[in-house]
Amino acid sequence: QQANGKITHVINGDRKALKGKELDIYIPELQLAIEYDGQRWHTDMERDITKNRMCENYVDPETGEFKPIRLIRIREKDCPELEESVGVTVITLENNSTAELNRAVRQILDLIKPNRKDKTVDINAHKGEIKAQYMPELNKQYEGGHLLLRGSEIEKRLTTEEKEGVKHIK
Repeated sequence: QQANGKITHVINGDRKALKGKELDIYIPELQLAIEYDGQRWHTDMERDITKNRMCENYVDPETGEFKPIRLIRIREKDCPELEESVGVTVITLENNSTAELNRAVRQILDLIKPNRKDKTVDINAHKGEIKAQYMPELNKQYEGGHLLLRGSEIEKRLTTEEKEGVKHIK
């Protein structure tokens, strides 16, 4: 439920809505998902197209009601070009700078709440909160996984990427 126009429930790394396929960010109350498509992980167009279709054709398992999930994809410029379709918006980053990511976040907020008063977006102002939110998720993701990055190794990786202006972690 939205309280005073604010989103109250955001799920990072949701694997329930699409039966095992991950949505990077899912906001059930808005029927909205946000995917960050990094070039490293999004070279398989068929996988991305399949996820788009799953969102477009989503049926609530509890009610049986057709409730498409609106999908917003932020794609790094080196990802294969992905066309927009019904319910799917694609925002392509020109580079991996903070300014460019700020622009993408501003576009997302304009799509979600076009009449919002405060148009300011500053990822650096919230860097600590963002890091705190994703560190436990990264630890879980890599715990038994393929890269086996843990604790200080993840911190070291984040620090290195931030120095290079990269804000994508996946």
